[in-house]
Amino acid sequence: MRKRLRKKRHLSEFRELGFELTFRILGSENDEQETDRLFEFLEDAIEANDMYFGGVGEDGRWSGVVHSTNRIGAPMTEEHREPVISWLRARDDFEFLEASGLFDIWYGELPSESAEPAPNLGVTADRDPRERGSRPLNTDR
Repeated sequence: MRKRLRKKRHLSEFRELGFELTFRILGSENDEQETDRLFEFLEDAIEANDMYFGGVGEDGRWSGVVHSTNRIGAPMTEEHREPVISWLRARDDFEFLEASGLFDIWYGELPSESAEPAPNLGVTADRDPRERGSRPLNTDR
């Protein structure tokens, strides 16, 4: 597969890895306090390590995906997970619950280097639209 298509499909050297993370914010008396602690987590544990967190939370329990801000180049490795998990464990106002292993954030698993996505079965640019029962355009107008 050509490099342009590998990049577009996030394959091979362009795949993006991440991990799922679940934690709880403890001792928040109101939503404003919980929000402040969440922002502290995002600044100190996520952004400080050049990562993104996308997730959802309810009643102090947060769950989401963490991945690197460096989309192309150095992919995320197991060593990138450790600072985030250590930050959560070191805090009394956070409870670390779970972290998954690394997975491909576009395809949901770690594909082998030679894996390719399923073929596109939709309309392609190299197909003549008049083929396979397509109606010709009405040019009488």
